[in-house]
Amino acid sequence: MAVKLAVKLAVKQLSRQTASKYLDRIVALDLLQKEKMGKENYYINTRLMNLFIEFGKYEVTEPAEIIESVHVNEIVK
Repeated sequence: MAVKLAVKLAVKQLSRQTASKYLDRIVALDLLQKEKMGKENYYINTRLMNLFIEFGKYEVTEPAEIIESVHVNEIVK
């Protein structure tokens, strides 16, 4: 349902009211947390936020490997 919602929002086929209704259903499934700030509602993926917070606590012990960017147009030539 969330992917379908994102696609419809991306192509603007969904009204704000309908999107809020879908998001409230996702909140009811405990997948998002709804926070009201002023007149706006924000839907927060707390599990994902916690993952980022936990990941940020680790120190880098060795430098990352450099990966060269490859473009599809360059491969096709």
